[in-house]
Amino acid sequence: MLNMLRSEIYRLWKSGALVAFPIAAAIVFALSGMAEIMDGAWSGRAGSGDLYDPTFVGLASAVGFGNVFLLPLVSCGWMVWLLDSDIKTGALKTVFVTSRARAHYIVAALIICCAGAVVATAILLAVCAWLPADGTIEVAPADAGLVAQWAVLAALVCACFGSIALGIYLLCGGSRAAWCVVILLCCGVLGKVAMAVLALATVAGGGEEVLELATLLPSASAYVLKGGLRYLAVDGVMFKVAFYPVFWITVSSIAAYARMRRFVV
Repeated sequence: MLNMLRSEIYRLWKSGALVAFPIAAAIVFALSGMAEIMDGAWSGRAGSGDLYDPTFVGLASAVGFGNVFLLPLVSCGWMVWLLDSDIKTGALKTVFVTSRARAHYIVAALIICCAGAVVATAILLAVCAWLPADGTIEVAPADAGLVAQWAVLAALVCACFGSIALGIYLLCGGSRAAWCVVILLCCGVLGKVAMAVLALATVAGGGEEVLELATLLPSASAYVLKGGLRYLAVDGVMFKVAFYPVFWITVSSIAAYARMRRFVV
């Protein structure tokens, strides 16, 4: 498995994607962060002070998990690029013919996915800490422990989105439909649609239990992180934000492995 992981990293380095994706992420986050500051919604100029997190993590939350989930979308770049390349070159049919090789490939893909999530989260926090540094916007100090907790949870949620994207991409066989579904998933569009469907089912008489199913969705964890550091102190919130992504990562990995078997059957 280590040899496969080294091979994947070498491919990223050789293609330039290993450097290109972080640079692109920094540019996207910086532009989005400047737009948030100019709009005034994050800094409180467009609302009362208790509706936003005045720390730089609040800005990172607005950028990474705003109307468009930029952080999960960017963090999947490395994994999706490698997977798309392997499908187009036929590597999944000719190389990963044994169950052990397929398992190693899934694990390597998940490690690349988690690495992308960690790197993207670190870049987002660094950019959002740097943007207000000119002093034009007053930024409240942030507790280092809470910042670390938010960063870990954000990376975990991004890895969750990435693992689901892995399963979807394999299920669709790397088609254009796969690209569309993955983008809609990581941007948060599919989550909003699912929440709307559950809300309609509740109105139609499904009961509050149906609406509570929305908490299982990865988008629900993303919406909690969108609040910045405000919700981390609430009892049970951190457990739910951490547990459900781990659940989806496990389910998606099993589904991805099962789908890989069909490439060589």
